[in-house]
Amino acid sequence: MAPDPRPGDTLLGKSGGVAYVSDPDFAAMATSTETGAACPDTPGKWRIVGGGFSLVGGADASQRVASSAPADLLDLYGDDDLKRDDFWRIAAVVSVGTTVTSYAICTKWSGLKQKEVTVPDSDSGERSHVAKCGPGKKVSGGGGGISTSDSYVSSMFPKKKSRRWKFSAYDSIGGIGGMHNYVVCARDRDFQIVKDEVSVPAGASSVLFAAECFPGQSVVGGGAKSSGAPGTLSLRASQPYDSSDPDAIPSNGWEARAFSTDPGSQTLRVYAICHG
Repeated sequence: MAPDPRPGDTLLGKSGGVAYVSDPDFAAMATSTETGAACPDTPGKWRIVGGGFSLVGGADASQRVASSAPADLLDLYGDDDLKRDDFWRIAAVVSVGTTVTSYAICTKWSGLKQKEVTVPDSDSGERSHVAKCGPGKKVSGGGGGISTSDSYVSSMFPKKKSRRWKFSAYDSIGGIGGMHNYVVCARDRDFQIVKDEVSVPAGASSVLFAAECFPGQSVVGGGAKSSGAPGTLSLRASQPYDSSDPDAIPSNGWEARAFSTDPGSQTLRVYAICHG
């Protein structure tokens, strides 16, 4: 039985009708772990609009994020709607000394839909899938997951036409592992996708970089992708970002950290989905 995700949650603050919640979990040993951050007062009126994760500390080369996805609170904990709209769950393999943090981004908007797509098998371990929101709806956030051992998330980001979400993963068993793409779609909302990029040095290296929303906007989701060779980059963080403003709320943009094993340099592009 899945544990209740609500204990340990911290409400980081609210901005522009958007709430930001985090839940860190420290690994005292190398392990496979899951952690989740729930919307405020779940079950209640707040619903998942986006979410993210971060891995801090530990040894980058031995860590993998397997899933970052919206999730449903069990009936046992007071929710019986069978909708993935209550919390954001992270699954990862981490080394000793790593803090894994899940981030839930929530609103009280009507017209939200959290969509799960089972990705068909492929003939390659380098797998990608694009999920699409329906007419009149736009992507507010998204995630993805790959279930096989030693597999990992390599990229996830909104496509430029704002109705599509692309998720990519490395599948350790050559394309037949269980894979899911998750997208959150919002009706009658205007979003602006802001992107920025940075160079990632050659070799075993990691880079942290952010794309910032414009003043007065609040971030609701985001992601990142790279220009490198397949299988050479994996995400270690994809999370809401707080700038140098005084409120200490991570509402100002989206931040990503990627670990690269590419023998050449590559580009990391970070995307922020901004509202307001």
